Amino acid sequence: MLVYSLCLTSFAHVYGFDLPGIVKKEKEETAPAAKESKTEEAPKATASSSSSDSQLGTLEPILDKALAAYNKGDPKAFWADFSKQMSSITTKETFDALYVQGAKKEFGNFVSKVIKKDECSFNADTPLLIYVGEFEKNKKVKISVNFIKDGNDLKLMQIRFDKI
Repeated sequence: MLVYSLCLTSFAHVYGFDLPGIVKKEKEETAPAAKESKTEEAPKATASSSSSDSQLGTLEPILDKALAAYNKGDPKAFWADFSKQMSSITTKETFDALYVQGAKKEFGNFVSKVIKKDECSFNADTPLLIYVGEFEKNKKVKISVNFIKDGNDLKLMQIRFDKI
């Protein structure tokens, strides 16, 4: 199973990249662009349900913008909402290696996603969103999206795709 991921702490080790030169030593990767988003309501009998819905309403448009940029092949727009902590890898070269030569070739363009609220982690500093996504070449792809607090805002830290 190929994994498409951008994760600052394990990026070089997991994917065999030499970060200074962004040289791929093994398989390359890619990510999606947004078209349609569905929210699957997995009812939670907790007081934090409205809080998670509020956070989802803030975070989902950020992901949708990145997924739309993936479909367009636009690295500048794709990286626009990533954390400053990711700045060393938010380059055209990394985008091409991961998202043009990797995910795009395997999955094609992003089509739609359905959130799996029961697998998400809603919190103030490091929320995680999990979706089952549909792409042109693969109808079931797990999309994992990590955010991190960057100043007063939550920014993207990682968008990962896994075959289901």
